[in-house]
Amino acid sequence: EEDIVLLCFNEHIDWDLLAYEQFDIQRTGFDCYLRYKNHEQPDLNHNSWKREEEKRLMRLAKEHNLRDWNTIAKKLGTNRCAIQCIRHYQTALNPEILRKDWTKEENKKLEEAIKIYGYNWGMVGTYIGNRSSPQCTSHHFAICSEKQKQGRWSIEEDERLREAV
Repeated sequence: EEDIVLLCFNEHIDWDLLAYEQFDIQRTGFDCYLRYKNHEQPDLNHNSWKREEEKRLMRLAKEHNLRDWNTIAKKLGTNRCAIQCIRHYQTALNPEILRKDWTKEENKKLEEAIKIYGYNWGMVGTYIGNRSSPQCTSHHFAICSEKQKQGRWSIEEDERLREAV
């Protein structure tokens, strides 16, 4: 997360100002930065994953001990970002991740993990043990109600973000 924040400051875009001007208080600068870099950037590969690409992803993930997803994405060489790689690995390829409804015990463990680690989703997922970081993030925000807008971005929001950048 620190690396991402540093990247924000090294670019010539004031993401906080962009967020304020385009989305008032509904989206933060960090939200806008992450959305653009991981979803709206023009050169990102949004095609379906091919079997050969998945095999390379599995090999690279193993070589890097499921860490350093930025390097894994670069070595994959298919214009995927780190978030796309880890999300696809965790949701489609990782054999140790549960893919069933959350139990009451898991919900309680999720609350405990967030109290301990905050929104460090990697640590939260590790604490729970059998759920991926994206699963923890998604599940938390699905059951959490905050004033700041959460969830899917609308087509209009995506367009406003692209135009502003």
